[in-house]
Amino acid sequence: MDLYVMNQDFEWLDIVENAVSKRWKKCFVDTGIFEIYTAATPRYVDLLQRDRYIVRRDDDMIGVIERINMQTDADGQDMLLVSGRCAKSLFARRIINKQQIFNGTVWNRMYWMLHDHAVAPSANNRIIPNFMIDSVADEIKGEKAQTQHTGTNLLTAVTDLLSSNNLGWKVYQDGENMHVKMIAGVDRTVDQTDRDAVIFSDGFDNLISSDYERDNTEYANVAVIAGEGEGAARVWTGVDATGKASGVFEGLNRYELFVDARDVQSKTTDTAGNEKVISKAAYIAQLRARGLEKLAEKSRTESFGGEIDLDTYAYRTDFDVGDLVTVRDRHGITANTRIVAIDEIEDEDGYTITPTFSDYVITDYSYDDEEGG
Repeated sequence: MDLYVMNQDFEWLDIVENAVSKRWKKCFVDTGIFEIYTAATPRYVDLLQRDRYIVRRDDDMIGVIERINMQTDADGQDMLLVSGRCAKSLFARRIINKQQIFNGTVWNRMYWMLHDHAVAPSANNRIIPNFMIDSVADEIKGEKAQTQHTGTNLLTAVTDLLSSNNLGWKVYQDGENMHVKMIAGVDRTVDQTDRDAVIFSDGFDNLISSDYERDNTEYANVAVIAGEGEGAARVWTGVDATGKASGVFEGLNRYELFVDARDVQSKTTDTAGNEKVISKAAYIAQLRARGLEKLAEKSRTESFGGEIDLDTYAYRTDFDVGDLVTVRDRHGITANTRIVAIDEIEDEDGYTITPTFSDYVITDYSYDDEEGG
């Protein structure tokens, strides 16, 4: 895993060699992370400075150095633990600093969130330089809706929007610019016929270890949303995880979540400073959109992690972060699931790659595994 260091002008400075360990975790929606543990030589103390970029030639994720920890190991040697998140994290430095309604597809709403509050805001001192937003094909732009935010952290607003619509994003370098691109992932499950399926299972000897968990502790499928107003005049509505009104789930199958959306207002001000009042139906739709975003954070009751063998499939060639694949474990659980993260670690014990699967669609809890003979 060769890691290179660039300054903020995208000039190549040096390569990180002979590190004790390196970690590189790439994520579909969330911010990826990286860690470098190396001797604190004068070269690395000078090279690994905050806000410099860590990049790889074989991966398009860009790391931003955020934390530098100097420590002494058991042998008395000075060591550096350098870590940070991917370049998506730069948007955590901005907020949606006024009341604003975002209309259109998921891509349209993401575009204007980033454009108005980081890429090309009206105040020059809020610009995060060298960013561009890529367009995408219409078929993956997502559903049309309205989203309203006031004071929300920009990174939180984008990740909530994308996760609630099963879409992801990445930030990559092209010359002297960083590009933001919304991504949908590729369907490589056994249920499609457009391309070769990617299956991780004991039968194929490519699922070395697995960790499956079902947990309803934080699960919710109905959002009860409170909007503007006080007391009896406060506006209330509801929505369930399917996007419908809140009466679908009942009895023990109903898990409610309260969402305080007081910041979503029916009286809004446009970019020209003109005040207007949106319709009751449009306001309720915005409240329900907020409810769906919060339900998305509580929807994952099944998770699956595992170490995989790369002899069968090549990472970044046969599959990538965001793709849908099929997983079959030795306990008879078969699922179509999305790869939401890939965690690569290189240290004195060798190289491991561990995917995190989520957004499960269980197709079978018991199967006769005949794969691989």
